[in-house]
Amino acid sequence: PIIMYHHITKKPSLVNNYTVLLDTFENDLKYIKEKGYNTITVSQLIAHEETGTALPENPIMITFDDGFESVYAYAYPLLQKYEMTAVLSVVGEYIDRYTENPDHRLQYSCCDWNEIRELDESGVIEIQNHTYNLHSMDKGRRGCSKKQGESPEEYVKLLKGDLSLMQQKLIEKIGRPADAIAYPFGSRCDLTDQTVKEMGFKAAL
Repeated sequence: PIIMYHHITKKPSLVNNYTVLLDTFENDLKYIKEKGYNTITVSQLIAHEETGTALPENPIMITFDDGFESVYAYAYPLLQKYEMTAVLSVVGEYIDRYTENPDHRLQYSCCDWNEIRELDESGVIEIQNHTYNLHSMDKGRRGCSKKQGESPEEYVKLLKGDLSLMQQKLIEKIGRPADAIAYPFGSRCDLTDQTVKEMGFKAAL
């Protein structure tokens, strides 16, 4: 099982389909622990599939998309408290923007690269790829999807360009590329899967 979150808040008025209360998130962690589940990362799952590395009993994955700073401020300490791990798939353009223009208002801010590096080095939150700048529904394109009328060659060139840029950013900032991609909005096609496999990704969410 994979449980996906995006954003955490302390303000009930800000709760929506993508934002949960801090108390709700902590209660979820308590429930997971009480029921005997053990959290794993994407890299652990890949190692299990490729080499048979054992997983803990009742494995479960907690994931976050986008890169909101609330993950650093709220989820990170709670995961440490309950001795759990999670996976954070980040949009590179968001992280660049908040690194260049610091703004730590947790109702909307995203992490900066220093926070992302700390999370990844902690062993508590594993960083993965959520594209560099394809997290939008702009000009006929939804996330990583192919636009109507776009040739396969044009599409592959655009997708590879974006994902390669994000992989290079991750190498520069945290010392390694991602081995998994989370598709924005879940949008994809067969050509998307084929392309990310060719690029060396080993898992997609």
